[in-house]
Amino acid sequence: MNFDSPPGTSENPSTHWWVPVFCAVLLGCLWTMHRAAFDAPFYFDSVYHIVMKPSYHLTELSPEALTRAVWGSDTAHFPYRPLAGLTFAFTHYFGGLEPRWYRAGNVLIHWLASLALLWFLLELLSARRIIRSLGLGARARLAVALVATALWSLHPVQTNVISYVVQRMASLSGLFCLLSCAAYLRARNRPSGWSWLWVAGALASWGLGLASKENAVLVPLYFLLLEAFALEPSERRRERFVLRAIFGTAFLALGAILAFKSAFLLRKLAEMYLQRPFTIGERLLTEMVIQARYLTLLLIPDPRLLTVDAEIPISKSLLSPPTTLLCAVGIGLAVVLAVRLRRRKPLLGFAIGWFLATQLVEATVTPLELYFEHRLYLPSAAVFLVLSFAAVSLGARSRRAAVVSVCFVALFLGTEAFGTAYRTRFWANPILLYDDLVAKAPHNVRAYANLSYHLLEYNRLDEAEDALDRAERMVPDLRSSPFYENVLYNRGLIAIERGATSEAVDYLKKTAALGGVSAWRALRTLAGLYLDEGDLAAAQENVQKAFRLKPDDSWLFFLRARIELAKADPAAAQQSLSAAVRLDPLNGAAWATLGLIARAKGKEEAAEAFLRKANQCGYVLRIGTGTETRLAPARTGARLPGGP
Repeated sequence: MNFDSPPGTSENPSTHWWVPVFCAVLLGCLWTMHRAAFDAPFYFDSVYHIVMKPSYHLTELSPEALTRAVWGSDTAHFPYRPLAGLTFAFTHYFGGLEPRWYRAGNVLIHWLASLALLWFLLELLSARRIIRSLGLGARARLAVALVATALWSLHPVQTNVISYVVQRMASLSGLFCLLSCAAYLRARNRPSGWSWLWVAGALASWGLGLASKENAVLVPLYFLLLEAFALEPSERRRERFVLRAIFGTAFLALGAILAFKSAFLLRKLAEMYLQRPFTIGERLLTEMVIQARYLTLLLIPDPRLLTVDAEIPISKSLLSPPTTLLCAVGIGLAVVLAVRLRRRKPLLGFAIGWFLATQLVEATVTPLELYFEHRLYLPSAAVFLVLSFAAVSLGARSRRAAVVSVCFVALFLGTEAFGTAYRTRFWANPILLYDDLVAKAPHNVRAYANLSYHLLEYNRLDEAEDALDRAERMVPDLRSSPFYENVLYNRGLIAIERGATSEAVDYLKKTAALGGVSAWRALRTLAGLYLDEGDLAAAQENVQKAFRLKPDDSWLFFLRARIELAKADPAAAQQSLSAAVRLDPLNGAAWATLGLIARAKGKEEAAEAFLRKANQCGYVLRIGTGTETRLAPARTGARLPGGP
């Protein structure tokens, strides 16, 4: 097999028949490998930002509903990412809150990002400086791009951006960043009178990336990397003027945004670092060690190394632990190597620069959690580009070398595919996923809390309680953990299931007193308990407290309506229920109660319409009794599917 033979009738590798066949096969592989987890529940913050985000629950394509999906105000727990939110809203419009539709959409977005990567790599490998340094023909360059794209797409580390639903934001932003870079390369590689259209497309894609996730702010830096490593300096005065205008405008815009928001950003940084167990300096040092772990994950596609919430030791200094110094020296040498290779081996230099530059938002001073595998979405492309180039270059030497190269690529891809399918099995089962997480991070309080919650959903009360007991034994500073409130809240839910109401009230009051993100849920659950016991004053007090923390919660309006009905005020109850279904059209309990009120007023047609809505939400009435089949006290607005 001669990789370096000409590609047939055209020197443009993107026109080869391999490309459409590759794209079709890739989609089939991705769909098959990830299909097992389609029906798994929502995990982690996917619950907060999809299930519990009413503005994303699109049920009609009216201007008001679309505006609410884009500009929704219920963003207390999440940065503003309108395009990603709009895709969630459209997914809800077609599939409701069925997780399978969200994950199917994530597979398609990841596939489109793979195609964008393929285009980007083809344009990169067509840059004149890269062509001169590689010494490979068009077919060989096409092989490099195809192999790199396949390695990137099928790697088990990408399971996070598909099965962890809310990480669509990472893949969507990655898609537009790659499109932006590809369009920019297209304009610079083949300048013509229409190049300005490609430049406009690059800038538009940058804007769409910013609307998906803030990481896309680095796109102008990616353009500079391309200019430094891949592209020849422009010889035309007009082109140089346009380039200066592009970069000048981009960096002026970024500077203006930073200047305008500097006070807010600095205050936000200080507030967020108060909630973290590390300082800015410690975070920078720790991220250097994490880079070595990231590279290990990419080079060894073993799903047993993957986790969704790793336990990372914090580096206190360059020598604590000593590996911090080694990693810091390694990163410094990598930067020096990239600069020195700029002329002779620009592709390798670009790959080093790309791997480091694409992590500048999440691996530097931003006070995010230290480690997540979906942060490798864009950086990993550099690693697979180098591996692919090495394999194809080896194959171009001789027929025997080509056989070795093909075997290596096939083995690596096969290992990746097996690893992805194996890892997807864990995502498909929340008990397996969180049990695996606890095994890999035995001091992770959040992992124990999530495990106990899902065990509770399967009515495995003893095992749920045992998970919380293990957290008490394994974490000496449990009470100082920000996730201690989850432990208390889950103990309250277990007590409710066991019928120990007074014990449940005690745990829920302690949860609410901590004032964390679970406080409003604890207050809501307390209100439901008091309401079921007939203590309307206590129920109303807790509902009011919960409203101050979460004014847009549909279930709080439902609980308030139940209180108003108990006080014989159906008009007020009807207003509260209308607000509940406006916030969450899938609140079947609210629809059913509206139906009962309408039936009591003799409005049978309206009652039937409301009850039909309730039935569509999976909510039914007891036949012949005229009363609703309401949720058990622990679930009267207390818990939502998918996580604590």
